[in-house]
Amino acid sequence: MLLKVASIWEQHSALRRLPCEKCGDEIYIEAAHISEPGASERLSGKCGGCGHARIIDFDISGIDANAYPALMARAWPPPAGPPYPLAEQKLPKVVDEALTTKKIADRWAIIGGRTGSMGRAFLCADTHANGALVIVKLPREPDDHDALRREIGVYMQLCWEGGRRSAHVLELLNVVPTKLTTPWLVVEVVLPGPNGAVTVDDWLREGLITTEIAHTWLSHLANAMLHCAALIDGFVHGDLKPDNLLVDEGPTLKLFDFGMSGDGAHAATVGAPAYRAPELWSNVTPTTMSDVYAYGCIGYELLTGSPPFRAREFDPDALRYAHCYGRPETDERVPQLILSCLEKQPDARPRFNPYRAYKISLGESWEGFLANVVKQFEAHHCTASRDA
Repeated sequence: MLLKVASIWEQHSALRRLPCEKCGDEIYIEAAHISEPGASERLSGKCGGCGHARIIDFDISGIDANAYPALMARAWPPPAGPPYPLAEQKLPKVVDEALTTKKIADRWAIIGGRTGSMGRAFLCADTHANGALVIVKLPREPDDHDALRREIGVYMQLCWEGGRRSAHVLELLNVVPTKLTTPWLVVEVVLPGPNGAVTVDDWLREGLITTEIAHTWLSHLANAMLHCAALIDGFVHGDLKPDNLLVDEGPTLKLFDFGMSGDGAHAATVGAPAYRAPELWSNVTPTTMSDVYAYGCIGYELLTGSPPFRAREFDPDALRYAHCYGRPETDERVPQLILSCLEKQPDARPRFNPYRAYKISLGESWEGFLANVVKQFEAHHCTASRDA
């Protein structure tokens, strides 16, 4: 029986949404085989946990092959045009002849790019791997080098040194030595979804997030944070925000951008004001509790469509006052667990690990999951009351 899909993204999502029949872990796409051109296709995947294989046959007759390139161009704006000189592409101002051509290091052919606060990311085709799509991240300004070196170190611990991977942390593929002091970072690509959305911030702006998706993504982010904490002692991301959360097929959330993160030996850098814990406005070093606060802000925004504290961007004093003294509007869609993450005092935030409460099995319905979260929260407070 063929499963009918309307887009490539929907097709890949169908495979990713189905948990492994043996262990319940997530399925990674491995190969595609066209059974009948323009009509049907077979996708094969493998479980990231136990390696069990899964095969699904799709009816692809409804897929518009011309629609996806436009979404790609929207998500990853292409360079100015041939011959792609440095000035036209507005590439990072670094001294390396590789960037004066349309390829990076004579290997990764540039398709498009996005600029962030601490670097520039390029969507590229790997000419050494049959044109496989990857993201190559380079420093944009001289001050970006330290952040990128820090990010590379974190990625290596999370993806290479721990002996296990997480479906909710962007996968590290390569670290490329250069003539510069900072290597280049090569990570897996996340292709644009509905309306060309790539990040959670994009999905929020497009109004695409349902209550079920919101709770699922809170679970995904919880899984990512638990993975980081298990492999890096004292891990602090430092800049949790919707723009640092990618949305892969599924829709599956993936955490990335570790340039401001810290650990037990190195302090994290203070992140975006809209998700900044009250104590950080007083120049306090970010901690795991400030990450919990940012997690609560993200949860509130996913469930309601608006951040818990708002102020005009050009009025930092108003935003600081809102975070330090304001209270989020009561909304029945937001569970108490999320509200407790928004407490002003770090010690008043959940003393148990809120990420573990949001770590659920893939097969569980969000209604059952939410009831389980409430149950865990109530059990915690009952215990705290008895201890008091």
